Amino acid sequence: MRPNGGKIIIRVIAAFFGVILILVGLVFGGVSLAFRISQDKLRDKCSGTAEAEVIKLVSDSDKASAPIFLFSVDGKKYQVTYSNYSDPPRYSVGEKVQLNYDPDAPTTIFVPGDKTLRTIITVFIAVGGGLVLMGLVVIILGFVLTRKLGRTPPPQYQYQQYGM
Repeated sequence: MRPNGGKIIIRVIAAFFGVILILVGLVFGGVSLAFRISQDKLRDKCSGTAEAEVIKLVSDSDKASAPIFLFSVDGKKYQVTYSNYSDPPRYSVGEKVQLNYDPDAPTTIFVPGDKTLRTIITVFIAVGGGLVLMGLVVIILGFVLTRKLGRTPPPQYQYQQYGM
């Protein structure tokens, strides 16, 4: 084996795992960021405001449920099932909720008071960023710590006693 073979192997392994962490972090953070942008566009698109009443809770196959909102726009009533399911339910039947709707398509809604999805997206973006940072640290440590490998230590001086 070459004198620096161990150093090269460690650096390659560190670079490999570091790049994997960076790629996973970028995908994780990128997908989360895309969801954040989508939510921001929906918020901007929904410029009309209305007070809605929760008329019913619907359950998915698990225990989570979503509210069905009833609200009026220009005298016309709309009934919309909210896309965010939660367990326990975030809203109760009869509760009044301020929501925003798209004036061009009133069944498209955004609930400004519901920060659940935004919080989850923010956590996922932070996790993605953390994975990228961990990948960079692994790569840097792999190179920094192997700098000492392969170096020959300074010669040890041996003291001899001369006859007395």
